[in-house]
This record gives sequence, structure tokens and C-alpha cells, in this order.
Amino acid sequence: MKIMNRIIEEDTNFIFTQLKNIVDLSKLNNSNILITGGTGLFGKSILDALIFMHNFYEFKITVLSRNKNNFLFNYPKYNLEFINFISGDIRNFDCKRQDFDYIIHAATPASAKLEEENPKEMYSVILEGTKNIIDIAKDMNVKKLLFTSSGAVYGEQYQSIKSFKEDYQGIPITYYGKAKKISENIFLNSNINVSIARCFAVTGPHLNLNIHFAIGNFIKDAIENRDIIINGDGRPLRSYLYTADLVIWLLAILLKSENKSIYNVGGRNGISIYDLAKKVSKQVNNYTGKVDILTKSNYNYPTPKYIPNNKKIIKELGVKENYTLDEAIKRTIEWNLIIDK
Repeated sequence: MKIMNRIIEEDTNFIFTQLKNIVDLSKLNNSNILITGGTGLFGKSILDALIFMHNFYEFKITVLSRNKNNFLFNYPKYNLEFINFISGDIRNFDCKRQDFDYIIHAATPASAKLEEENPKEMYSVILEGTKNIIDIAKDMNVKKLLFTSSGAVYGEQYQSIKSFKEDYQGIPITYYGKAKKISENIFLNSNINVSIARCFAVTGPHLNLNIHFAIGNFIKDAIENRDIIINGDGRPLRSYLYTADLVIWLLAILLKSENKSIYNVGGRNGISIYDLAKKVSKQVNNYTGKVDILTKSNYNYPTPKYIPNNKKIIKELGVKENYTLDEAIKRTIEWNLIIDK
């Protein structure tokens, strides 16, 4: 299957080249893979890579989607013989008639609007979805289940904490983070061979530019040659991992990690929201807008941070950060400017 977008072609080839030197990809041969959240950013990124790998290995994929017909209408390139889409809610869908070797549980409502307006629904989707996946997996001889959790499980990153390590016992402060943390504990106390990826901020193809992610909003403004508006004071520090690296890291966890392993998945180099906006603006040719900060800084409060320590996954699984933030931003912009995505 030839994926027409140049950025995706380059990324999937790079992912395959890197992974085959890190893990035994032959484990995928003759396997059956279930992906929940397969139609989101993480899901489509993983699907792109697996479609490329299917040129070398035989396996089948089942993808859970809330509305498979709508998804395939918008993304017909995924309508392939070896990919089976099923419609359903993560909380109650049933596929017990199938046996899966690998499960990637990436279904999650990472929505600021839902967090604010209906946190009980967010709790329900994450926790009941977790319980349903465990119920589905417990009667199968699943080789590995990968749960994509979040750095939100750590809670507030205090000034004294340079970066979160996996053994840091934080206190999540959002409903999303609390539900993810509870889900982690449920998985770890199950009898399933499970590993957990605590994911931080990412950028790359398939990033939705219209939701609450700052980097996506900045890219959209720059592409459309509008002023980049920062609603806060621009001081918060974030780090970003390019989606090709994200997929390499996630699949390395799936195919190489020990049972009950937990890894941070994110970039190590922090950047302020203001500097991020400036960096994005410089990556768009002929951009004539400006960066505008709406809130005056109050230096009586420490700078908010959201940065992982990724030394554990680099040391244990042999992965690395292959793309600089400049490269990641440039490739995200280029992907958005290519018509055939």
C-alpha cells in the first residue's frame, strides 16, 4: 500500500528502519492486533506505520471506532483488506469472539471541554473502558497489552522538580489525570501482561489544529498568516516529541518491555509557550503576523512545567529522540500543506 503523503512515506520508512534495529519485528508475523482509539492522533500514527510494515510481515488489525463508516469515508486509505473496523463504545463493545495477540489501548477523551463541562463522562469513558478491555483480554492468551496513559498522572510539577521520573508519586489534579492513574493501577493489578506509556505532548501528522493543544493552534494561525495569540502569559514550559519517535517508542514498549513496565514517552527539552510560538512563526515561509501575549506575567508564581525524564526508556529499550523540535514543527506544517493526506 503506497501512502501518498510524502511526510507519511518518509516517517513510516524511518520508523521501520529504526524499529528493526531495536526490536524483533517478526513477532508481528501471523499476529492479530486490536487498537482502541485507532482513529485518533496516536491511532492513525500507529496505523500508518503498521500499514508500511505489512509489506514485510503478515498480520491482521482490528480497530475500534465510534463510527467506522464516517471514519472510512474521511480516510479511505485505511480501507484495507487486513484492517477490520468495528463500531462501538470503548465502555461496552464486545469482540470476545476473536483472539488478539497484541492490544494497544489508546482510546481516551483528551478533551479540555469535556474536562470542564462533563468530567463524569470523562471518568466513565476512561475507567469503564479500562475495565471492559481487561474483561476482553483476560480470557485470551494476549502476549502484550499496551496502555497509553499520560503525564497528567503526576499532577503539578513543582519548581524543584526538573523533570518527572516514573517513580515520582505525584497527585493528579485533573479528572483526566485521576482517571488515568486509577486505570494504571487496575491494569497493574490484573493478570494481563501489560506495560504503560505515560505520554506527554507530541506534534506531527494527524495533529488536530482545532482543539486545545497550543502547538496545533499556533501552527494553524501561522499557516493562515494570522497573529498567534497566547491567552496566558507564555511562561509555561512544555516539551514535545515528534509522532514518528512516538510510534517507535510505543511499538518498542509493546514488543520489547517487561510485564508491568512503566515508561515516560515525551521529549526531554523544555520550551516556554512564548518561545514555542516564536519558533512556529519562523517555520512558515512569508509569515507576516506577530505573537501576542494576552496576560501579564506574575513572577510571584513559579513557572508551570510539564516535562518528563525519559532516561529510563532510552536506556532500557534503546530508543532515542531522532527529531529536533524545529524539524518536528517543520514536518507538521508540511504535512498540513500537502492536499492529499
